Amino acid sequence: MAIYGGQGQQRWGDNTARTHTYIRDIQLTDQNGRTCHTGQVRGKGALVLSFIDATSPDATRILALLEQLAAGYKESGKVTVWPVFSAGTHAEVDAVAKAAGFTGSRLIDADGYHAQLYGIADYPTTLLVNAPGIIVAKTRKSGTESLQAISAAIATIIEAETPVTLA
Repeated sequence: MAIYGGQGQQRWGDNTARTHTYIRDIQLTDQNGRTCHTGQVRGKGALVLSFIDATSPDATRILALLEQLAAGYKESGKVTVWPVFSAGTHAEVDAVAKAAGFTGSRLIDADGYHAQLYGIADYPTTLLVNAPGIIVAKTRKSGTESLQAISAAIATIIEAETPVTLA
């Protein structure tokens, strides 16, 4: 019996996340057990998905930068920033979030399913998705410069006067 639609269909073909391609709805659970769908927030304006390994030495720094990004665009109400932990235990994710001062939702990609599904092989990998669901920017680096480029792209999408500056 064939299954059409949903995650079964996503396994067929090349689903590698690339810029200028559509990303299907991703359903993940946050740290509190709530189900989160990318489609629910994508229509606001911009969605940042950052796939992270909680055991990486860069995890705390990346999460701190994502917190700055979320805080900087919070007032606009048009940006959602979701770190997606595809590696690491819940305790490791909680420890990294606490060390980084991250206050938002942390999504758990159990066993790295979605990371594998979308060809995410390097951590961190950050995707910027616009309201229609098109990946408009992608970075595989963990530095301030790469997330500053994501911030500039966000400012363009939501028509902000200036991008949020990350330190």
